[in-house]
Amino acid sequence: MLRVKVGIAGSFVDERFLARMTKDGRLTIPKLTLKLLQAGEEGSLEGSVLEVTVEPADEGEKPELNS
Repeated sequence: MLRVKVGIAGSFVDERFLARMTKDGRLTIPKLTLKLLQAGEEGSLEGSVLEVTVEPADEGEKPELNS
């Protein structure tokens, strides 16, 4: 499990979430996170540079599920 912080380069807005890396080394950014980042920008994220920080999650840290 990894703790991921993603934000738009040059922006003060970032979002954090827990993720797992696939076997080929990819991470999937949740749609809600992308929508929140896009709300901070005016328009599409297409062509934007994203800053991504990946670190190990604390032991026992689990994703929060909103039911």
